[in-house]
Amino acid sequence: MVDRVLGQLSLADGLVWSDVTELDQISRVIDWVPIKALLGQRSGPGRGNISYPAEALLRCLLLGVWNNLSDPSLEAQLRDRLSFRRFAGFSLSDPTPDHSTLWRFREELKCDGLIDRVFYEITRQLEQKGLIVKRGTLIDASFMQAAARPPAKPEATARPSVDGEARWGRKGNKTVFGYKVHNGVDDAHTLIRRMDFTDASVTDTEPADGLIIGDEKAAYGDQAYYTHARHARLKQAGIKDRLCTEPTSTIR
Repeated sequence: MVDRVLGQLSLADGLVWSDVTELDQISRVIDWVPIKALLGQRSGPGRGNISYPAEALLRCLLLGVWNNLSDPSLEAQLRDRLSFRRFAGFSLSDPTPDHSTLWRFREELKCDGLIDRVFYEITRQLEQKGLIVKRGTLIDASFMQAAARPPAKPEATARPSVDGEARWGRKGNKTVFGYKVHNGVDDAHTLIRRMDFTDASVTDTEPADGLIIGDEKAAYGDQAYYTHARHARLKQAGIKDRLCTEPTSTIR
C-alpha cells in the first residue's frame, strides 16, 4: 500500500485560493513534523491499494471536531469547502476520503492511546506559543451519527448488527445512533486540549475526569458533569468548580 500524493496545485488552485483564512493561520502555527512522526507511516512496502497520508486524515478529523460534523457531513464538506480542502492538504483535483475511511482512521488513532499523544503534542505547541492560557477548561460532548443504517428500536443496551461499535444515545430531546466525541476545551480560545471517543450510549459524565488537565484554574460544564465526588477532586486539586448544579442550555 502506498500513500497518495496530495496537494499538487494547478493554476486553478492559485486563482481560487487567494484569501487567507483562520484555518490557514492555525495550520501555520502548528509544527506538523513531530505530529507526523507520532502518526508514523500508514503505507507499507510494495504495491497495493493507495492510502491517504496519516497527517491529511488527522487534519480532516480535526476539522470534523472543530465544526461538530458527523463523518458523512465531513465527507461532504471536504468535497465542497475550499478552506477545508486547503487545510487538509487537498488540491482541487485531489479525491477526498469518504466517511468509512475517516471512521477507520479514528479507530487506528484510538489504538495504544495514539490520539492522546497526538493531542498532547498539539497542546504542548500551542501552550509554548502562548495560545493556551490555562485559565479554564470547558468539558462538553457531542453526537456523531453512524454512517450505517440504525436498527429499528433505539435500545442503548442492544448490540446492533449494522455497526458493531455504534449504539443508541440520548441527550435532552436528541436521540442518535452512533458515537460521542467528548472534549476538554480551553475556554479562552476554544482550542481542544483533551478528547475521547465513545459509543453514543456512554453518559457525558463517565469520561469527564480524563478531560480535565489539572493545570487549569477552573473547570466548566453543564449539569451532566456535576457530581459530589468530582467537586471534591477539583477542590483538592485547587481547581475552581464551575460545573452547573442546575439545568442550563447556555453552556457550550
